[in-house]
Amino acid sequence: MRPRRHRALLCGPSTSPLEATGAGIVNSADSLKGHRYPREGAVTTAAFLCASLVPPIAMTAIDPFNTVRPGQDLVPILMWSGVLYLYTLSFTMLLGLPGFLVVRHFRAVNIWSTSIGGGLVGIAVAALTSTGMSVPFARAFWYAFPLYASLGAISGTIFWALLKYGRWVVEVSRRGL
Repeated sequence: MRPRRHRALLCGPSTSPLEATGAGIVNSADSLKGHRYPREGAVTTAAFLCASLVPPIAMTAIDPFNTVRPGQDLVPILMWSGVLYLYTLSFTMLLGLPGFLVVRHFRAVNIWSTSIGGGLVGIAVAALTSTGMSVPFARAFWYAFPLYASLGAISGTIFWALLKYGRWVVEVSRRGL
């Protein structure tokens, strides 16, 4: 969609020196470029941190490593969730954050881009972690591929939902509604 063009005003508050002089037509998207809400970084960080919680919780619930035995306390479950959280958070920051920054640069952050990006991060994690297994790479990768890709896509979708909700909360609090 093309940005709206408007004739600059001769008086009143302006966002650029070009508008204050009333010279020519000013692109409204250019006057907003670089101005982000001060809490947008906090919303994005919180969305990354919360979306990274999905794989550890799911992996502990599914328990593919057989680390949790029936009848055990909650402590080992929380311990393994914490260990897996550090693992998923590091991959999220190393692989997911640059992908998000690229997509945000092109202003294409939507549910599809975050879900597909999360799935691609999951596939990359499956490929990176399957290389050191004792079984052949292809076999380990194909066992981990559906689980990691689906958890990555779910995390990407949750990231988008938290990002959207957080931006809405910031907008509502900014307007004072």
